[in-house]
Amino acid sequence: MTSSDKYRPSPLTEEEPKKPSLVNKYRPSTLTEVIGQRLTTNTLINSIKKQQLHSAYLFSGARGTGKTSTARAFAKSLNCETGVTVTPCGVCKTCKDIQAGVSFGIYEIDCATNNGVDHARDLVSKVCYRGYCRYKVYILDEAHNLTKQAFDALLKTLEEPGQKVVFILVTTELIKVPKTIQSRCQTFNFTPLKDYELKAYCQQILESENVSLSPDLLNIMISSGDGIPRDTLTLLDKVILSEAKTENDILELLGIVPSVNLISLLDACVSQKYTVIYKELKELFKAGNDPLKLLEEISNFVRNSIASQATPVDYSIMTCDSKTYQAARAWGSKLTMTQLVKAQILLRDSEIDFNSAKFPKQFLEATLLKLSILFAEK
Repeated sequence: MTSSDKYRPSPLTEEEPKKPSLVNKYRPSTLTEVIGQRLTTNTLINSIKKQQLHSAYLFSGARGTGKTSTARAFAKSLNCETGVTVTPCGVCKTCKDIQAGVSFGIYEIDCATNNGVDHARDLVSKVCYRGYCRYKVYILDEAHNLTKQAFDALLKTLEEPGQKVVFILVTTELIKVPKTIQSRCQTFNFTPLKDYELKAYCQQILESENVSLSPDLLNIMISSGDGIPRDTLTLLDKVILSEAKTENDILELLGIVPSVNLISLLDACVSQKYTVIYKELKELFKAGNDPLKLLEEISNFVRNSIASQATPVDYSIMTCDSKTYQAARAWGSKLTMTQLVKAQILLRDSEIDFNSAKFPKQFLEATLLKLSILFAEK
C-alpha cells in the first residue's frame, strides 16, 4: 500500500447525505413558525417592528418547548442581510450560517460546561469587540448552571452590553437564576402546548411527509408527548420508521401498557386475587416493562378514573388519550370515590418512596398487595 492509498477514503466509508429527523427538519426558522407561544412571539415581533430591543432576554420553561429555536430565530431576524425583519430571507449567507450554527456573530454557549467565573469574564472581555453580524447575539443555553460568581460577573454587562449586542439566557429552571439577573432581563415563559395545538401541528407534518395515522393512534402520540413538541416529534419519527399500524404495536413501541392489562391488574386488586396479581406482574415484567414506569401508569389510570367521574365528562383534565380515559371512567364507576381517592394517595406515596427501594419489582408487588387490602376495607 502506498502512502497515497493509506489516506484514500474507502467507498464503503463515504457518508451519504443523511435525511434529517423530524425534530431538525421542522425546527422553526422564523418567529412566525414558532407554535404555541403566541404572547412571546408577538412581543418579540413587535419589538423588531418598532425597533425597541432590550439588552437581555430570559427564556424559561419546560425542555423541548422551543426556547433555543426561538432564540436562533430572533437572532436571524436581527441579522438577515435584507435588514432587520420579522421574516428573514433564509437564503443569504448570514441566515444559512445561523441556521447551521456556524455564524461568527451568534455565540451559542453551553453553560452546563462553561459555567465558571473565568468563562464569564472571558465573555465580558470580548463583548466590546465588533462582530461579523449586524447584532452580536449571545445565547446562554442552560443558564441556570452558571455559578453565583459567574452570574455576578455578568450583571453589569447584561444591563449595559453596548450597542447592537443582545443577550438571550435560556433555562429550564428559572428558580436557579438569581433575581438580580432576572431583573435585568425581559422574561418569557415557554409553556407546553395544548393537545389541540400539538395535534394540528402533527397533522400538518404527517401531510407533508405523506404518512397516514389513524385518529386513535395520533391521540396516543399526543398523550405520550405531554405537550412537548420535541418529544412528540421524536415519538412520531419512531412510529413512522417502525411502520407500526395497530394500536398494540404503537403501545409496545412507546413502552405504554395497554389499558386492558391495567384493568386486569387492578381488578385482581379489587377482588383480592393475590396470585393473579403476581401472575399479571410477571407477564408485564417479561414484556420488558420497568417497575417504576408501570407504577406510574397504574397511578395515572386511577387518577383518570377519578377525574372522569364528573358529569358531563370533562376531557380537559385527562392525562391520557380519550379511549383510555373512557376505559378508566368505566372501571372507576364500579368503586366509591373514597376508595379511588385512597388508592390514588397510596400509589402516589409509593412513587415517592420508590427510589429508596432496593428491589423494585418486589416493591411494586407489595404496593399492589397494600392496594388490594385497601379495596377490601369497608
